[in-house]
Amino acid sequence: MKTKKLSLLIITFLIIINYKSLICYSTNVNSFNNEILSSITSEDITTYVSIKGTFGNKDKIKKYKNEIKDILSQEDIYLKESRFNDLYENLEAANLYINYDSKYSFNLFISMKGYNEEKINKLVQKIEKSLSSIKSNIKINFNIKAKLKNNIEIETEKNKVEDNLNNKGYILETIKLSNAYSTKVSNKVEEEYYYVFSSYDTANYLVIGDPEIFISY
Repeated sequence: MKTKKLSLLIITFLIIINYKSLICYSTNVNSFNNEILSSITSEDITTYVSIKGTFGNKDKIKKYKNEIKDILSQEDIYLKESRFNDLYENLEAANLYINYDSKYSFNLFISMKGYNEEKINKLVQKIEKSLSSIKSNIKINFNIKAKLKNNIEIETEKNKVEDNLNNKGYILETIKLSNAYSTKVSNKVEEEYYYVFSSYDTANYLVIGDPEIFISY
């Protein structure tokens, strides 16, 4: 009887520990972008969202395209059917590229001024809900591009970000490139993110990949 009670107590304890770990993990993941942005001095931020998947068949293309168009228009974001490179011509815009192959794959790219985590999450959740009946894997990436204020040296901002993330328990691996520093960030549960500080004659930038970087830097 005592053995059963002891086993039950151990199981209960492990559940509590795992639950607390899950809460901490979720908080760290949700706050990752803000952890970096709060460390730098920037004057211009743009958020990019990439949603990839497949429609499954040609008949669904028009239906989902119209649904996505309606969802985006509610946020004053207007959808164009064009190639990815056209995305950077307009802010608060969305481009949909459809590959009319056997799987009818699609790439939806959204650009938004600033970084508002709540607004972005709500928008993506609406789109995911609209696409929920599609039997395919949907891959979502978030990128944030920030222009450093007054052309601040990237080494200065890099050190500030590294100090902040190290204090929060993140693991950093940084590589020096010709005009940039590329860093892979991981935490205790092996989630990975990337960010790059790059320097140009005209300005210096920070690009965050959550989890991957898909825009130029």
